[in-house]
Amino acid sequence: MTPTGQFNILPYYVKTGNKARVEELSERREDFMRQQGDTISMLYRTLFINKANLYKALGDYRHAFEATTRASIIQDSITARERDSKAEEYEVKFKTQEAEMALKEKETTERIHLIIIISLAAILLLGALALWRIILDRRQLNKRNRDLYDTIQQMQEKENEAEKTLEETPMTALSGNQQLYQRIVSTMKEQKPYTDSNLNRDNLAQMLGTNYNRVADAIRECANGQSIGDFIDEWRLRHAAKLLAETEDSIGLVMSASGFVSRSHFNTLFRKRYKLTPTEYRKISKG
Repeated sequence: MTPTGQFNILPYYVKTGNKARVEELSERREDFMRQQGDTISMLYRTLFINKANLYKALGDYRHAFEATTRASIIQDSITARERDSKAEEYEVKFKTQEAEMALKEKETTERIHLIIIISLAAILLLGALALWRIILDRRQLNKRNRDLYDTIQQMQEKENEAEKTLEETPMTALSGNQQLYQRIVSTMKEQKPYTDSNLNRDNLAQMLGTNYNRVADAIRECANGQSIGDFIDEWRLRHAAKLLAETEDSIGLVMSASGFVSRSHFNTLFRKRYKLTPTEYRKISKG
């Protein structure tokens, strides 16, 4: 008879009260289970439950209790193993999740670092472009100012040549207004009355021994339609430009030395005539 067949005959020996045979077959059944390596399993537990039931049926309560205890121990072992298995499963799962989180955190950190690097590179590039643009604009501005300054110098040279030509022209070849204008220019060059902020048309006419109407006519005819006030301001501006180029005096001192009282008025007239501020003019003249 096979082991299985022997196992199935246990109920018969229980009913017949053959305790020795029951114990023998139970031992053989337990040995068979141990050989299968299945000593902590529900099947092994069932073996002892069945064994306890058989002992109870035979009235052997002590062995029934022992078998029941063995079944309980096996149940506890199964529960503990399942618990350990679950714990191990959770631990593996936790470690896997932890590894995934660490990987995601690393990827996030690397992404942030990459964004920071790209942002810094973009900022540096934009900064470099802005700096290049500023340098380019400054060069263009300097070139424009230099061109303006050269134009101003050419204009002043032409004015000086015209005044020199007028001075060298014989009085007999000049009209009355031209003769008076020649005297006005000579007075401006030699005496520099324009440096006095109180100079006006009446003062200028008195210096020339005539009236302001004749002075106004001579200036209007020979100085491209200028009024006496514009004529005086032009000489003041020429004097200021000369001081800016040749001295280190402050703008305020240059303004006062040229006969101006108002700083804003001086800046406005200077910018209008030379297309440069006094500071720009000084810088380019010393460039």
